[in-house]
Amino acid sequence: MTNADTVRLKVVKTVSARPGLSLRITLLTATLITLVVAALTAYSYSRLYRQVEEKFGWTLEHIAKTAALEISGEDHERVRRAGDEDSPEFGRIRDYLQGVMRENDLTPETIYTFHASPSGNLTFGVMLHEKPFVGDYYPVPEKNMALVKQALGGQSSFTRLYTDEHGSWISGFAPIRNADGRVNGLLAVDYRVDRFIAALEQEVLMNLGVGLLFVLLGVVVSYRLARQISRPIERLNSAAQGIMNEDYDVSLEVKGRDEVSQLTRSFNSMAASLRERLMMLRYVPRHTKEMIRKTIENEITPGGERKEVAILFSDVRGFTKYSQSHFPEDVIKTLNVLLGLQGEIIEKHSGYVDKFVGDEVVAIFEGPPHERVRNAMRAAVEIQKSIEERCQRAIAAQSTGEEAGADEALRVGIGISMGDVVMGSMGSSSRQDYTVIGDNVNLAARLCNGAGGGEILLSSNVYRISEGDPELAAEIPIRLKGLAKIKGFMQKMHVYVVRPADDLART
Repeated sequence: MTNADTVRLKVVKTVSARPGLSLRITLLTATLITLVVAALTAYSYSRLYRQVEEKFGWTLEHIAKTAALEISGEDHERVRRAGDEDSPEFGRIRDYLQGVMRENDLTPETIYTFHASPSGNLTFGVMLHEKPFVGDYYPVPEKNMALVKQALGGQSSFTRLYTDEHGSWISGFAPIRNADGRVNGLLAVDYRVDRFIAALEQEVLMNLGVGLLFVLLGVVVSYRLARQISRPIERLNSAAQGIMNEDYDVSLEVKGRDEVSQLTRSFNSMAASLRERLMMLRYVPRHTKEMIRKTIENEITPGGERKEVAILFSDVRGFTKYSQSHFPEDVIKTLNVLLGLQGEIIEKHSGYVDKFVGDEVVAIFEGPPHERVRNAMRAAVEIQKSIEERCQRAIAAQSTGEEAGADEALRVGIGISMGDVVMGSMGSSSRQDYTVIGDNVNLAARLCNGAGGGEILLSSNVYRISEGDPELAAEIPIRLKGLAKIKGFMQKMHVYVVRPADDLART
């Protein structure tokens, strides 16, 4: 029985460089944990960063807004250019800003006023620096321009964190108004937040370090969990590979009640079922297996199909007497030797055994006419030779004493016919047999019944095809045995016989 006869599998082989399941689960878990840690860290940093901006921004805006209310817009209007730092207006505003600085823990360089020039640029007004620079141009950072314009429009505001050559800053702006409410300038209050940002970054790094520890812990835990999952799957895969190699004697240990355990139980049941089917396949002829395949693929013809085949019947002569004088165990052994030998020879010559009926073998040969006749006749001749040369010695070796004599000689009679048969399923709905029926099957059976031990009888169809094949005619000589009335057939038929096996052995 070939692998193709045993199990028909459609296997798609893929070449993959992907890592194992355990490693993939671990990498996936590590990636997910890393992404979560990174996302949480980024969110935490962004939230704290905005808190720093808003905390200092609102405070600076409030200081600027409150302080701007006490600055005289008229005094501020008179401080516009270099030299105005010596004016009493500059002095009054400067003294006031120093008080604001002290009250709010500011530094001299972080509180000052601006004027808006006709061109829209800002110029310095009053400042607390040791060397004033009244009237100097102030380059507004691009990101703060909208807020400056908002403050010049009369609405106080504060900036987001920005960086220049002196560090990281947040600024609050408030409008300075004249007595009539017209905006005359801006009061700016700055605060350097470098140390707060450094502290924030340090905290984020600490959080990131803790997150990395969780990543490592997650990798270890996920790897152990992945191994618990992958080990039974690896065992399942190994067992499945064994089944692909026709090793059906597998049974995996089952622990637990999870999905993998249920899968393992199902696999064990499948393997046991396959073992049963493998054993059953030994009792199923090849054409029945082919019929099953065609039935599955909807290729079978309902009611059977007509085919032209060669049919070989063989029957052991003297087996009834042999079985009466031997133990049943020895009879079965002998029968297995006889039938096994014939089955091997038939398959060797491209035929297949349709069935074993007691000590009788029914075989079918398909293919073109000359090919099937050639295969059937060569199989028949080899069966006779093998029975004579090998089988008799094996049978004799099973017997001892006086019983191992002439009575032990078991021979085979063979009949071969060729022609149309009907091949199809027969039986009940619960038990069916796929076999061949027809006149040519009956003819082969009758020829077998009429053949003596070591004799091969042929129908006229087989003889005609054989004589049309010079090679076969030279290899296996045939002669007419006579005209015989065969049971079940109205007309007498010519029956042909292969030259006796002992003559063939000498050629």
